[in-house]
Amino acid sequence: MKEYNVSKDRNATYSWEEIENDIREAVLAFASMIAFAGPDEGVACTFLGIDKDQTDWHTLSTNADQAFPVERHKLYKLAVRAYDHAYQLGDVDFHASGAVDPFNEESYEVLMILQGYPRSDQNGDFSPFEPRSNSPLRNMLETAYARWELEHGNDLSIRQLALLSNMTLPAVRTSISKEGIKTKQIMLSKEALKSLPEEERLGRVASENALSWLRGRRGFIPTISTAGTARMEVLWPAFLKPGADIMEGVQKAIKVLKPSIAALASEAEVEGEWLEGLLGDTPVALDLDALQRLAKALRAPTPAFVGGLVQELLVRQSNA
Repeated sequence: MKEYNVSKDRNATYSWEEIENDIREAVLAFASMIAFAGPDEGVACTFLGIDKDQTDWHTLSTNADQAFPVERHKLYKLAVRAYDHAYQLGDVDFHASGAVDPFNEESYEVLMILQGYPRSDQNGDFSPFEPRSNSPLRNMLETAYARWELEHGNDLSIRQLALLSNMTLPAVRTSISKEGIKTKQIMLSKEALKSLPEEERLGRVASENALSWLRGRRGFIPTISTAGTARMEVLWPAFLKPGADIMEGVQKAIKVLKPSIAALASEAEVEGEWLEGLLGDTPVALDLDALQRLAKALRAPTPAFVGGLVQELLVRQSNA
């Protein structure tokens, strides 16, 4: 069973106990629908992982002492990874399988579960997947997906901004309005728009505006840098091969790894003016030590990176 200690749980909006209780409730609601659909209630017992001759699934509750083996279910395993990604707890190694894009595969599974998991049991009682239930499980999964959308440069809804910033919807609307951030209207018919939740009808915020706004929110948890590091380790060789544009690689690395030019200058211990000149396609002093520190900050192979930039700077000096 997955456990998170207090230190790792400090960033999470919900405790793992809350999430796990919701998982049990959601799986029981699913089992209820399976039992209703048939062919008999034994199928529901098989789904739950219990012996129908020894346990009456109707008597099961979300209490851990009176429950079924919830860890065997796909929802539980996905929730463990989504919880870690949503709140950046750092317990899950998303690169263990060699994945370049962390949480990419899980993001599609989260979306499928959010859209397809039963929203009630056979009696019509809400499951944690009913949006009106405002459950910790659904909110956590939506937060994980919103983070994935943010990382991939997609526009975000007002609700997604609220989840990532740990703010209420009215507070988010007020804040973006005060900051003059415009929303992009969704291109749907009036009838189709009526079927959407209110926060979706308000439109979406452009990704660059969403990220800038989130960075100014106290409740926003930035994505840990390991994902960007692994991504650049794969991308750098393409930018360092003969004939490639190394400056394009530098700009890409900054976008993936660093929140700002100032942050990069600080980590690499270089003058901001020198760095801006380097990025601005103007001649700057050829400082090998600075280039080596820059390579480290941008997670680039030092010899190839420094060699490429030396050549770039010599060309600029000759053309000046």
